[in-house]
Amino acid sequence: MNILRTALLFVLTSASAHAANVDLIVQSIAHNSSTNQVEVTVANQGTDSLPGSYHYLYLYAGSGSVYRYVPVPSAGTTQVIGVNLSELGSGFQVGSTYYMYAYADYMGYVAETNENNNALSAYVWIRGTSQPEFRVSSISDVANSPNVAITYANNGTASSVAPMLQISSGANVVNVSGAALGAGASATINVSKASLGLVLNATNSITAVVDSTNLVAEGDEFNNTLTSSIYVTAPVTLPDYQVTAVALDSTNTKINVTYFNAGASTSTYSYLMLNIGSVYKLAYVPGLAQNASATYAFNVSDFAMTGGNFYFALGVADYYGYITESSESNNSKSVTLSLPVGSGGGGGGSGGLPDLTVQDVTVSYGSIGVVVKNLGGAATGGFYVYISGNSRTYYTYVGSPGLAAGETRTIWMSSSNLGWYGGTIPIYAEADHWNYVPESNESNNTLSKSVTYNSGP
Repeated sequence: MNILRTALLFVLTSASAHAANVDLIVQSIAHNSSTNQVEVTVANQGTDSLPGSYHYLYLYAGSGSVYRYVPVPSAGTTQVIGVNLSELGSGFQVGSTYYMYAYADYMGYVAETNENNNALSAYVWIRGTSQPEFRVSSISDVANSPNVAITYANNGTASSVAPMLQISSGANVVNVSGAALGAGASATINVSKASLGLVLNATNSITAVVDSTNLVAEGDEFNNTLTSSIYVTAPVTLPDYQVTAVALDSTNTKINVTYFNAGASTSTYSYLMLNIGSVYKLAYVPGLAQNASATYAFNVSDFAMTGGNFYFALGVADYYGYITESSESNNSKSVTLSLPVGSGGGGGGSGGLPDLTVQDVTVSYGSIGVVVKNLGGAATGGFYVYISGNSRTYYTYVGSPGLAAGETRTIWMSSSNLGWYGGTIPIYAEADHWNYVPESNESNNTLSKSVTYNSGP
């Protein structure tokens, strides 16, 4: 009998304690510009639900107040109760703040574990129906780099102009111009750790303010600041190899590959690679100091090249990855080389250099002809002629075979490629637009001329 009485008492005690484990709080009060409602978020912090139970929510705002008879949220969940702004009065102005007070279970219908945390008061900003709204999303360390990253977003319903951002740590302040953002867009800026006076390999407090000059009229002007304490790493100083040029020399017997160390420290020996067609050649080259460059000359004869042809060439610095770099994605450069007629096979020379000029631009029966002449003492490889019209709104390219020394050729193209079907327009023409051809004079490749449309007899 005593065992039965004890068990019954345990069940009743447990059920009683379980039934009381409900705790309602008001989490937030905010204005929703899309619905023009004041939204009150109520949460049940307890571990129990009360299916079928209701409570009264009381809301005071401005000079008006309302009650809402709403279900009790389930354990661990929230509910959002919307109240039309018009129900609370008519004096609310967009862009102003108002004191508001909300109380969950105002009538005390629900037995709670804590009856003293049901209310929340706040000053609420009345948002416009279509305005940008900036917030700083995050402040983070860019590991092993000289910078910290500040990410900000436009959480509003309209696009914005570019805001100013103010980043500070202690007495150090940096102002940075941001980017214009569409509604829902975000952007990240980098600010140097040195400019903020940050202590490296330590935790620092950083504050970021977006739209610090109040240039942008926002839906909420009071949520533009974020302060974060983050661990700031020291920058790792590494070299950074780049191939900056791949070009034939003046004799057309060598291909010069120039490589550059854009990093923050000196590099060691590495391999430089040049690929043309199916041929790969490697050169073991010395290291470079910071911001230094060097050029290695490969032999044209090593690549089975013949004059009068185009060749795709790829240069790669630190080909085998011996050097640990700050960026491993910018080590290569590709170009198209044009080997003049009479060159190639490693010998022969070019008899001087070619010199391409645009002599004239003519029009005939809806076509445009660009007259190109080689004034130089050597033949060219193939090249491209660029032509544009209507203030360069429209343009096109036409390829041409090589020209012998002293040879003239007219390269034709349709005027429709320039969106031109009548009248007089200025034409701009350029021979060897991509500089495939090494020339004795690189400054005389262009001609501008106004021409009148001629559709034929």
